[in-house]
Amino acid sequence: MLTLRLQRAGSKNKPEFRIVLAQREAAANKKFVEILGNYNPRTKAFSIKDEARLKYWVEQHVAISPTLNNLLVSKNLLNSSKLRAFNVPTKVKAKRAEEEAKAKAEAEAQAAAAAEAETAQAEAPAEEATAETTENTETTETPAETPAETPEQPTEATEETPAEQPKTEAPAETPAA
Repeated sequence: MLTLRLQRAGSKNKPEFRIVLAQREAAANKKFVEILGNYNPRTKAFSIKDEARLKYWVEQHVAISPTLNNLLVSKNLLNSSKLRAFNVPTKVKAKRAEEEAKAKAEAEAQAAAAAEAETAQAEAPAEEATAETTENTETTETPAETPAETPEQPTEATEETPAEQPKTEAPAETPAA
């Protein structure tokens, strides 16, 4: 069975692809039936040697790789919808979902903290105003009536424990032979 696909032809770190017609079972970089064009993903250069040959093979219902299908659709050479060319493994999907959930929870926590800070700032001027009025009333009172500002120290005497003295061990007697 034949298929239209991309075949890598560029050197290391400089990818270029041929658009080829090849046997589906053939190795991706080996034998092909016909070269129909080329594509350079770095420069986005795309060329088809003969559009009639490409249309002929598409009309023959030759399978097209998803990547090449999406490329032909974006260049308006094929009238169909784009396909999913790459499936993300399920482990990666689970990790991404977990990371997104963490990020969302952190964003919500930050928003809640910001909201609390705003309400605290809004309440702070009101508290300061009430504190000022109470201070004014306290200054008119006599000092004996105002409560002590420093916390009281416990007056109970605490027993001091003597420091532990190191134990001296008697040297073990060695039996005389």
